[in-house]
Amino acid sequence: MSHTPSTPRAITLRTQTLAQAGPRLALAATVAIALLLSAAEVSSAATWRVDTAGRTEAQIRQVWAAHMPRHAGGPYAVAPRTSKTYAPGQAAPGFIADGLRTINFARYLAGLPADVVTTPALNSQAQHGAVLLAASIYSHSPPRPADMPQPFFEAGLRSTSSSNIGAKFNTSVAFQRACLADEDERNIARVGHRRWLLNPPMRQTGIGVASGYMTTHAFDRSRTGTVDYDQILWPAEGLFPVEFMTPRTPWSITLNPAKYDWDEAGPHRVTLRRISDGQIWTLDAATKNPKGAYFNADFTRFGVGNAFIFRPNPATISYNPGDEFEVTLSGNIFAERTRTPVTVTYRTRFMTLCGSGSRPPAVRSTRNVAGPDRIGTAVEASKLAFPGGAATVVIATASNWPDALGGAALAGALDAPLLLTETAKLSPATATEITRLRATRVVILGGEGAVSPVAEQQLVAKLRDPDRVTRIHGINRFETSRKIAAETVALLQTTPGGYDGTAFVATGANFPDALSASPLAAANGWPIYLVDPRGLDAATVAAMRDAGVSRTVILGGTSAVPAATATSLSTQVAATTMRLGGADRYITAHAVAVFGVREGGLSWRSVAIATGTNFPDALAGGVLQGRHGSVLLLTPSNALHFSTRNALEANRWSIHEARFLGGEAAISRTVRSGVSSTLR
Repeated sequence: MSHTPSTPRAITLRTQTLAQAGPRLALAATVAIALLLSAAEVSSAATWRVDTAGRTEAQIRQVWAAHMPRHAGGPYAVAPRTSKTYAPGQAAPGFIADGLRTINFARYLAGLPADVVTTPALNSQAQHGAVLLAASIYSHSPPRPADMPQPFFEAGLRSTSSSNIGAKFNTSVAFQRACLADEDERNIARVGHRRWLLNPPMRQTGIGVASGYMTTHAFDRSRTGTVDYDQILWPAEGLFPVEFMTPRTPWSITLNPAKYDWDEAGPHRVTLRRISDGQIWTLDAATKNPKGAYFNADFTRFGVGNAFIFRPNPATISYNPGDEFEVTLSGNIFAERTRTPVTVTYRTRFMTLCGSGSRPPAVRSTRNVAGPDRIGTAVEASKLAFPGGAATVVIATASNWPDALGGAALAGALDAPLLLTETAKLSPATATEITRLRATRVVILGGEGAVSPVAEQQLVAKLRDPDRVTRIHGINRFETSRKIAAETVALLQTTPGGYDGTAFVATGANFPDALSASPLAAANGWPIYLVDPRGLDAATVAAMRDAGVSRTVILGGTSAVPAATATSLSTQVAATTMRLGGADRYITAHAVAVFGVREGGLSWRSVAIATGTNFPDALAGGVLQGRHGSVLLLTPSNALHFSTRNALEANRWSIHEARFLGGEAAISRTVRSGVSSTLR
């Protein structure tokens, strides 16, 4: 089934001419982080030959083991300040290292030297740039905020004008992966972020983050050695992991200008042939659908000044381990300084990083995210997700689930934790956490039957301003979910990435299916609409149309959300639909997790396990997982479900930490032992 490519994040780039490549900031001599494959393999002062054709799956997996993400915490070592008393802060070393590992693994896959390093000077400059983006407008040349000191602004501008920049990212890995994919309508024509990261002379970078805005220094040509290549290919010739390729990801060929000439006017053409069945896709200048089949020859200077970019219609192709494709680029391409026509032909065979025979590293740790009760567990999730505080808090009742199910998406849009409270009064543990967070705004979910007027007034007294406490509620759970969704979309529409039109649809009769999507909802701001099992009502149709919903992801099988509802979504909302469901809530959660990794920017590295028989732990934990960019699985409390075990087994190579949401009453010792033994 074909879906409109989702763009939950915004990334933009800038070109650089040869004339612009001259003056650069002096770089610190001290290397902050160096990820060298080995002294014999990489040397910035030697000649490096790009050659990927002869690699084995075992070799690629071994390199992946050294470059896979490891950081499980928040983004900051020192939190930045994005208003008035501006401060750049400092990204967590592990956060930076994960981004750098991703860049270097991508360069390894492309056959380039995988020895890019960060420096303290460039990391500091990148932090200034991220703060400038958060405080000003989203641009490579943002204006100076009136209260920002000129030296701070100048440092930030040096970053934004020489970097890949992004908005609405939770991890450095997600940002670099999005830069490598460059699959959305705004970037497919040039795949410029990818080309900067795969620029042969790149040697140094800096990574910054502030309030979801990210910068990666890209205008670097400091490599002193020579990189000898014919082409830079993505995906590369030879073996290439499916984890870095989706049907929406464009292919790209960059030719070495020292070895090729070409007529920019073309005509140029690519044929892609699948070896197994001989199917051929032909793409040329007439193929220009940025949502479907696409071709472009771009000669602007993003790194190396050429790229032949192509993508078959995503609805007609898939990439699975073992699939092999032959690529042929032709049409007015010549050997250097001749008019002798040449064609570029190579083969790519896809593999998985989690293949049979691979030996995953032992899980470094398990983590208990638990308090004395459900309210305390929500507090512990908040502490882990927001160690440096949060300006806004979303609060829901700890007693029931309907009003709060849509809260994960709203919390993600607000960059806020989701806390729980007793209905009758503000729970002391929640009040204490609001103080620790230094929150200045509270959003209550649900009516007075969920969070009483007494609790509301206690919040007003705590914040000392009635205007800082708002309530979102409707006459029933369905209207409440619509109002929460509308507020979420309204918030997203004020951000650079906007709202991409994706929404979840779940039954309003039970909670597990919606819970499993809470990390995705929080990470991407994708709202959750609750629907009546009897059918889609006119109010929900109108709300979804008003919000601009164009793609719906149905959670659960037809017993939860009937086929008739899916039909109504297509015909009345005019949205594409897909369904993530299984025989039970645990299999559905597994399907949602796989979808989250493939299409939602999540990963398996800090997988969380929650009970599927109650709602509170997964509700608050979903926001934690979304902010840390990792998936959530469900299991019965007393035994590890087979589907959950299978998910852990299949992805154990990528898992660094397993988190248990709730105490032993929620996740028993038997389950914890089963998780640990599966990942051992």
